[in-house]
Amino acid sequence: QADVFLRHRDGHRLPVRVRARALKDATGRIAGAVEMFTLAIAPGRCEPAASPGGVERLATRIAPREFGEWQLAHALETLRRFGRPVGWLALALDDAADWRHRSGHGFLEAAICLIAETADVNLGSGDLLVRWGAIELRVLVDNTSPAELTGLARKLAVLVRISTLNWWGDPHSLSVSVAAVMAGEQDTPEML
Repeated sequence: QADVFLRHRDGHRLPVRVRARALKDATGRIAGAVEMFTLAIAPGRCEPAASPGGVERLATRIAPREFGEWQLAHALETLRRFGRPVGWLALALDDAADWRHRSGHGFLEAAICLIAETADVNLGSGDLLVRWGAIELRVLVDNTSPAELTGLARKLAVLVRISTLNWWGDPHSLSVSVAAVMAGEQDTPEML
């Protein structure tokens, strides 16, 4: 059994659990194998159906900034009252101005969609993905530790870097900068 990240036909990476079992003939020698692939997505999250271009599903799968701000304020209040830790990730597309100049606004939207799809299927069931700006995403990570938050930030950055965005038949590799911060009891949404 192994946990791997396979490339979806839309370019983003999916967590997949692979299991293999040997098939033996009558003499006991291995004659073949059976491989089983299972999505290893957190409960409450699911892999969306593929759609041409990929851009149109972005609007329905990511929370808008206003909702993210409200959820962040609620999470900070829960932290103050009950001590439940919360982390905050900021993801920004690297070299966005160059990408916009070379390929246009549509490319940036497709890039954010790929980043969002990669992030969404690799988050926990209580985490919230938020569209923060034109080239920025935020993730509210519920009940996490500093080590887990840093690990998630690194994981998302690597998964985006090994994904591929096909734009007009040309494959493009992207990268994101990811900042991670654990909220403190005195923090406000504006401080994060």
